[in-house]
Amino acid sequence: MCIERPPFVHECLSKSDCGNGFSLGSLLGGSSDISMRTEMMKFLRNAILLCLNVFPRNYILEEAVLVAEECLSKSDCGNGFSLGSLLGGSSDISMRTEMMKFLRNAILLCLNVFPRNYILEEDMLVTEELFVTKMKTCEVATTPCQALAKRLLKSDRPDLLLCGVYAQREAASGNMKHARRVFDMALTSICGLHKELQYNAPMLYLWYAESEVANSSGSSRETEPSSRAMHILCYLGSGLPYIPYTSQPSSMQILRARQGFREKLKKIQSTWSHGVTDDQSAALVCSAALFEELTNGLPGAVEILEHMFSSVLFTCGSYLVSRFSLSLPSPSPFSASSSSSSSHPHSPSP
Repeated sequence: MCIERPPFVHECLSKSDCGNGFSLGSLLGGSSDISMRTEMMKFLRNAILLCLNVFPRNYILEEAVLVAEECLSKSDCGNGFSLGSLLGGSSDISMRTEMMKFLRNAILLCLNVFPRNYILEEDMLVTEELFVTKMKTCEVATTPCQALAKRLLKSDRPDLLLCGVYAQREAASGNMKHARRVFDMALTSICGLHKELQYNAPMLYLWYAESEVANSSGSSRETEPSSRAMHILCYLGSGLPYIPYTSQPSSMQILRARQGFREKLKKIQSTWSHGVTDDQSAALVCSAALFEELTNGLPGAVEILEHMFSSVLFTCGSYLVSRFSLSLPSPSPFSASSSSSSSHPHSPSP
């Protein structure tokens, strides 16, 4: 089951990555953020109620529900109350610390109901980072979420997406060497997992390649991180068991990967044309586009995306015609039906 991340969590993630003094007070205290503050309190209240279904008659959770309801009622009264006054003051460090601990623990409880949900797992690790780095005065030598991530992985080693989320946080913290160890460990273990877990592999490959590209200091494709990214995507495209990076991929490996991506994209286009989409197929398309950008340049990557998404948009248009009797424009020149035309004699190759 998929859970969409609430708007305020997106803002937390974006502000936490800016390094410009993020605090819950800055997120919730502004006079223009009334709707955002209300949405956050509603989310907290509903999350606590969900947790009470798992842990009934828990007095801590019951008290938290009452506090959230009181905050909501006061924010509706227009009497000057703001969460910023609760969380933003310099004398309220302990209150902010408790709030971050509560958020982390609430997400952990939600993961009992929605296990292996990578969106919740990412939010949980980011919350842990905010708790350790922003709410504590002491410096930490390791990535702030490392201890929590390792504890969770120890209890559920086959969770590939948790490995990927954790490795991304390590990379974002500048610990690329450790991030590579986590990614490599996860990718080399894929063959021994159940098929349903292997289905998540494209997302892991894409996150790894994107982390390497983000780690690149220049735009040249000759840099080591770009070479590592091509190496990673070559194994995704070819379908061969993953082997950690040792040297730049050969022309034969690149050719085999390009052919593999071409075949995978044809299958995805077929499923997308029937309205069946998911994160894993989207990751494969993005991986094919990134592979093309690294090997042949940006125009080829754009062509792949246009070719794939035009067929999906045309399928949506066909549904609207049948459902609402709307007029439908002609298919995009990138669609499969016109791929043999003179203007586009060949289908795009990743």
